[in-house]
Amino acid sequence: MAIDRVVVRLLALLTLVLALSCGEEPAPDELDAVDADVPAADEEELTTNVGLATEADAYVRSGAPNSPAGTSSLVQVRGGGSTVKNRGLVRFTTSQMQSAVAGQTLIRARLRLRVSSTSGFTGARQLDVHRMTKTWVENRATWNCANDTNTGNTTLNCASADLWTMLATPYPFEATPTGSFTVTYGQTGYVYVDVTADVAAILAGSASNQGWLIKTTSEGTTGTVNFNSRTSTAYQPRLIIDVSGPCGDGIIDPLNGEGCDDGNTAPNDGCSELCDDERCGDGVVQPWEGCDDGNAMPGDGCNWSCELEGCGDFEVNNAGAEQCDDGNTLSNDGCSSACAQERCGDGVVQLWEQCDDGNVMPGDGCNWACELEGCGDFDVNNGGAEQCDDGNTLSNDGCSSACAQERCGDGVVQLWEQCDDGNVMPGDGCNWACELEGCGDFDVNNAGAEQCDDGNTLSNDGCSSVCAQERCGDGVVQLWEQCDDGNVMPGDGCNWACELEGCGDFEVNNAGAEQCDDGNTLSNDGCSSACAQERCGDGVVQLWEQCDDGNIMPGDGCNWACELEGCGDFDVNNAGAEQCDDGNTTGGDGCSATCQSEMCGGVPCAPSGCGDAVVSGGEQCDDGNWESGDGCNNCVLERCGDWSRNNRGTEMCDDGNTVSNDGCSATCQYEACGDGVVQSYEQCDDANWESGDGCNNCVLERCGDWSRNNRGTEMCDDGNTVSNDGCSATCQYEACGDGVVQSYEQCDDANWESGDGCNNCVLERCGDWSRNNRGTEMCDDGNTLSNDGCSATCQYEACGDGVVQSYEQCDDANWESGDGCNNCVLERCGDWSRNNRGMEMCDDGNTVSDDGCSATCQYEACGDGVVQSYEQCDDANWESGDGCNYCVLERCGDWSRNNRGTEMCDDGNTVSNDGCSATCQYEACGDGVVQTNEQCDDADWQTGDGCDNCMVELGPEICGDGLDNDGDTLTDCADPTCATAFTCQ
Repeated sequence: MAIDRVVVRLLALLTLVLALSCGEEPAPDELDAVDADVPAADEEELTTNVGLATEADAYVRSGAPNSPAGTSSLVQVRGGGSTVKNRGLVRFTTSQMQSAVAGQTLIRARLRLRVSSTSGFTGARQLDVHRMTKTWVENRATWNCANDTNTGNTTLNCASADLWTMLATPYPFEATPTGSFTVTYGQTGYVYVDVTADVAAILAGSASNQGWLIKTTSEGTTGTVNFNSRTSTAYQPRLIIDVSGPCGDGIIDPLNGEGCDDGNTAPNDGCSELCDDERCGDGVVQPWEGCDDGNAMPGDGCNWSCELEGCGDFEVNNAGAEQCDDGNTLSNDGCSSACAQERCGDGVVQLWEQCDDGNVMPGDGCNWACELEGCGDFDVNNGGAEQCDDGNTLSNDGCSSACAQERCGDGVVQLWEQCDDGNVMPGDGCNWACELEGCGDFDVNNAGAEQCDDGNTLSNDGCSSVCAQERCGDGVVQLWEQCDDGNVMPGDGCNWACELEGCGDFEVNNAGAEQCDDGNTLSNDGCSSACAQERCGDGVVQLWEQCDDGNIMPGDGCNWACELEGCGDFDVNNAGAEQCDDGNTTGGDGCSATCQSEMCGGVPCAPSGCGDAVVSGGEQCDDGNWESGDGCNNCVLERCGDWSRNNRGTEMCDDGNTVSNDGCSATCQYEACGDGVVQSYEQCDDANWESGDGCNNCVLERCGDWSRNNRGTEMCDDGNTVSNDGCSATCQYEACGDGVVQSYEQCDDANWESGDGCNNCVLERCGDWSRNNRGTEMCDDGNTLSNDGCSATCQYEACGDGVVQSYEQCDDANWESGDGCNNCVLERCGDWSRNNRGMEMCDDGNTVSDDGCSATCQYEACGDGVVQSYEQCDDANWESGDGCNYCVLERCGDWSRNNRGTEMCDDGNTVSNDGCSATCQYEACGDGVVQTNEQCDDADWQTGDGCDNCMVELGPEICGDGLDNDGDTLTDCADPTCATAFTCQ
């Protein structure tokens, strides 16, 4: 058996070590005896392995291509250039292979070579093993020939059939290596190469057996590796073949899957019908087991002795519902009656807890330590009424005594505030920064007397030093005004634009000497160059007048219509040569054709007695003459309608009738424009010739006739009824402030106040120093730049507006702490404000660990995964059995199984022989340790190996099991029955 060989080898090695320690040199055959039988790393697992001796070995040299080296004690492999390549050859007989495997199963085949020396390199070299495809002769193989017939010379003596090519195709070997291995400089001893596939092919007849070739992988790299050849005194090459037989043959074949072999195929006797060990942990429930889950590990529902696990047995059943197991079924001791972990955050209030809400997160009324949260504990209780918590109950520090946020706009005046009206809106006397508003701060204090605020207290810039609107009509002459009489009405010397009125501006300056104003300073157009009314009787002859003697009285050569008087016009031109004028130029009627009194015999022609200045006969009168116009004409009283003007001086005309509307009225008064009587051909007659009173030259004034004021409704008249030229279609002044938007205006809200969206008929916009563009502006600092207190869109730039300014680290549009941004400063660990973007669990105002709140503001508590100075360990849980329990390292003897995975049990002590050893390993038959109640323990349950169920078996000696099986006090190779065993050779 394999164990026999292991013991023999160990004894041999021990002997060798003792010899070396005493200064003795071992003989080569002794070394070979030890080394030759040392298997590969897993060879001891094999029940049967056969070491085949080499049939032939040699090496060929490119530097001596026609000289063989088959008799050397070395097989040399070398690299370093085209003339220094050496390759090794080794071969075993096919019959040896067949004998070794006969009737059994080939498990593995390995080529074993012993490295005797290395030279010419440092580090490591990789070597390849190729299966040879051409036969060769051991003492005649050369670089060029498989069988050189004359080895006594250095020339090629080779039949054509034996020629081979080592460096070109067709190679005498398989181009793909069967296997590879590495040799380190200075290394000696065995190396193994798996050649199972080649041996299997040879045994199957699908490949020829010509042995193997060994060469370096990179033959251009310098280096030599020497192996012992079959002609050396020891360490010859071997082909080790591992085979196995069928279950029930009494031989354990591990490589064939056998765990036992009791010589039968019956189950339930400790070795199953498949040669598997029948034991606790084999996955098969035997009659004596309560369970078997395929392992002997506790915590999965079935313990090491194949008994069902339950709460209270000290084993945490990880396959079930147990989180802990303290060996009892009591609660309130850290592990509940149902073996559930009792800890803060489990939702059950334990005796040592004030609360437990099922989590360890702060801010919900119950903190990580299961203590009730309150104002002043640094945790903002989001489940209650707290807005902040700065760790105290003082006010005036940003967080009030009731943990309410203290900020501008809360209606409470803090120490750092001048005012607080409960909002952050400007214009009500208290601004967004809780400072009192005043003239010069850009905010129009609507709660006070301000009409404007341009950010200064200077006058003559549109807003006065007392923040009153400066505009035309306010009675104060500004720098840009010529006058200001306190109104915007025209005609009083100062017009609507606060410019002085003058002749030619269309405005009749009623406060001055103007009688008219037709918009120019030309004469002869009805209004003179001095804005005096041009009319008949003004003493100035206009283009349309024949004369103008400064009056409209007839009889002086120039009549009422400013026409020259002449004979036949009824007016006796007293300033001329007329003696009479009867309205015609016909003689013989008392007034000649030249308007001279007609004489009869030297006296005026008149009826007898008429003209003698004595009223007689049928005379109505006799004024001693025959002239008309003096009240008595031809001794007949003159009357209206007798063609003779002047009835005692009251007539102004006489057209021979008493009909009006023919130029001479029914009372013989001149019917003319200006007489105050509206004739049929007149629209009006206001007894004057002045414009602007509704009637001008007896024509009703109307909008567009160049004469302002149609019965007092006109404000201007520019001779047209077109708007957008300063005077509207209804003759109203078109000016900023009239409420009508002209083509040259952007807006007109009928006032000159700023802050309502329209200022001086220009739309207010952000950046014009006038706050509020249709109600959207909060401020206006005269620019559209941000980061100066008033944004590019004229909104207040202040902490809490949601926009991060250059002087702010953050702005989340609120003043609450605990959301990552507090008073526009990023919350960070150590600032007394918990929660930096949701990552902080606590904040004690520092970045020092080991004080309950870590340097990264995480709660420092058992179970957080960080080992504090007062903790032995912390594995981020409260479960026992993983090496750390309640932040104390689990150790053998603490009732908690598994200290970092090495414990199998823990019975609360470090005493052995009580079922759980001093090192907390299960003490049971089969563990390989002999307890006080055991005679032996060979770590298995097999019979026939000297120890059965931990009792010594008496019977034939079993070589290599370390037991005295036959009771003769001799064991293994010391017993004569083992002297010829393979392992003792």
